[in-house]
Amino acid sequence: MQDEDFDLKKEYEVLKKRYNLPSFKDLDREFDIAEIEHDGFLLRRIRGRIYDKVDFFIKILESILYPNSANMASLYESKFFSEYDMDECTNILKRLMFIDRSYILLDVEEDEGKDADFIKEVFKEWQSLKNDLLKFLKIMKDSWKKEEKMPGEKEYFG
Repeated sequence: MQDEDFDLKKEYEVLKKRYNLPSFKDLDREFDIAEIEHDGFLLRRIRGRIYDKVDFFIKILESILYPNSANMASLYESKFFSEYDMDECTNILKRLMFIDRSYILLDVEEDEGKDADFIKEVFKEWQSLKNDLLKFLKIMKDSWKKEEKMPGEKEYFG
């Protein structure tokens, strides 16, 4: 429900001052918060946007660490990760899972101050996480330029 008089940036600025939050622009750049609708729980909605992004990357890392035979892309891409890469990927997954579980805990606690703390802590952690994720995303992307067979691909004897 979008309130006609609702100004997201203005409401955020009040909360930013109260809780010493990151800038609206920085949060929007990382977590797409500009489209949040007014319902009286702005920090909870921002926390939800953060969760959506974290959950997205959890699924990507899980597909590499635990490839599924139903997902040919993950089976193919996972072949290009060294044992060291897999260990690093596991460590990043643990960091993301800590954020994930912190989010779930806050869904039960419902405390605006704790939501603000979560946003600040995750925003700071995200700056490091995204740099770590880039390495793995590049390996995944570059794997598609290599001359490797897809899992289950058959030879053509024409």
